[in-house]
Amino acid sequence: MTNNIKQHSPEWYEAKQSLIGGSQIYSLAHYYCKKELEQIGVDTIKEVPFKTALEIYLEHKFNIKPEPIPQVNSEFGLGIESYIISRINQENQNLVSTGSKDFIVNKDLHPLACCSPDGKVGLSGSSLLDVEISAGDDTAKYSVVDCSVRDYDDKVTINVNDGLGMLEVKTTQFTFNYEAKAGAKWQYLFQINYNALICGNHWALLACLTPKEKEFDTDFFKGKILGCLQTIAGITAKPCLESIDKYYNLYTYIYKANKTIQNICELALKRFQEALDKDDMPLASIWNEEKLMREKKMLAQMFPEKFGKIQADKELNDLLNERGILNNESKKIKTEFEAVNCEIIKRMKHNIEAEGFHYKAKFDKKGSLRVSQNKNSDVTDSMVEELLAKVDDVNIDYMAGG
Repeated sequence: MTNNIKQHSPEWYEAKQSLIGGSQIYSLAHYYCKKELEQIGVDTIKEVPFKTALEIYLEHKFNIKPEPIPQVNSEFGLGIESYIISRINQENQNLVSTGSKDFIVNKDLHPLACCSPDGKVGLSGSSLLDVEISAGDDTAKYSVVDCSVRDYDDKVTINVNDGLGMLEVKTTQFTFNYEAKAGAKWQYLFQINYNALICGNHWALLACLTPKEKEFDTDFFKGKILGCLQTIAGITAKPCLESIDKYYNLYTYIYKANKTIQNICELALKRFQEALDKDDMPLASIWNEEKLMREKKMLAQMFPEKFGKIQADKELNDLLNERGILNNESKKIKTEFEAVNCEIIKRMKHNIEAEGFHYKAKFDKKGSLRVSQNKNSDVTDSMVEELLAKVDDVNIDYMAGG
């Protein structure tokens, strides 16, 4: 194993281009080991990886650069790691975690095998076994006690004989709050088992930081949190961290290394290597429009005449014209919608609700005007038409001088 390269360095970006890391292994297993996944209970239709096997193949075989993930997501995930590790140590008295900037390549396992661990974790307490965890330029020394820590569903026990564990931290969406009791996703389990296999760990701690409210799960709010973390950088006062705690739930899970999952990881690497050697390109994701478009953009870099720009024929040109007209009309409708909205608010004056024949309007908790069908009204369509007809008759008589 080698670890003389640090994460996020120019050497790291170059080295991992030709290797397979923990975030990619489930994508390969999902494509090359589908039968094996289903045998251990993975619903391969429900749990689909973000990155496709074709994207990974094109990146490794032809050095085609994929589209980068949104910058705010990468910056947030990286910038909040230290906070997550501090909170793990704060909320789990039997554990001591520390971050890592190491990049591990294990060619003895497989020429493509590598990982970028988020950190390491061990049990804390009275001195029975001295352990040293190296994390970049920082070194943390602590002791491991002969006791146990049990995971979220009380199925796994970790003790002194298990040594150090692999630490993996994730920032998840608000919806994870509803899934948290079920434990980690399969792709997370594959990542931590793959990383543990590469580094020789027998267990892993997975920590998932999740927004407590939906409104905290936005790019704008992530930017605010990063700004707050930068402001308190170097300040170790507990209240500084607690000011962020109120916005996030932290779910921690302990898993022992699973040999079955690790065997599938190795099998996925083997089959992927065979595909590279045989120039056997994976199938495109024709069932998923978003993934297919990402794949096409990568293929267009290789075959611009096939996947790049084309000159539209008459049928395609007509469709483009129709789409353009519809787009202009939708913009016009949106402008008219806003104008009518403003007029309704103006006529409502200080009132918070207005009721019409068919629709009613009221302001929601955020102060936005909401218009919905007035289902409680006794007025029917025929009654409205009759009323409007009478109004028209009156107007006609008036214009005639009657």
